[in-house]
Amino acid sequence: MNKCDSSLWFDKSLIGKEYPLLIIGWKMTSFGEVWLVQPLTRNGSSEIQRVAFGQFGIDDHCIAPLSTFENTPWQAGPYFDISFPGTTEWHTWTGIKIGIRSNELENLGKVLGEDLMMMPRAKKKFVIRSKTKHAHSRAGYLKTLERQTDEFPWRIEITFLDD
Repeated sequence: MNKCDSSLWFDKSLIGKEYPLLIIGWKMTSFGEVWLVQPLTRNGSSEIQRVAFGQFGIDDHCIAPLSTFENTPWQAGPYFDISFPGTTEWHTWTGIKIGIRSNELENLGKVLGEDLMMMPRAKKKFVIRSKTKHAHSRAGYLKTLERQTDEFPWRIEITFLDD
């Protein structure tokens, strides 16, 4: 007879209580389908555990996000949305210089709500975020505003703030 010691699988202080866990997948076993879960407790086991579909009411008490949260802003505005250059490294930079069109400059003026020429001195905080993924954002202030002669008639420099 095979005897399996399950005493290490669960934190006994949590038996009969609801507690958070992370469902990391599922698997088909010889006994049926099981959820692969990991408890989110500080003193319990962090080992991956198997819970049968429907066992302990897991299917009735599961809260799952409906989205990836990529379009959920995490910082309070005001927001200035731009198309970022083809890099994912911008979130590590201390600032960014980027060319913008006149309509984008108008939008920046609405965000800052003041005379744009005075903004570099005022260091008014705003959030610059990706047009396509609002969760990709950084707080900063306008450092410089320059006129240029190319496809993007305005160049702005934004210094990021590490909150």
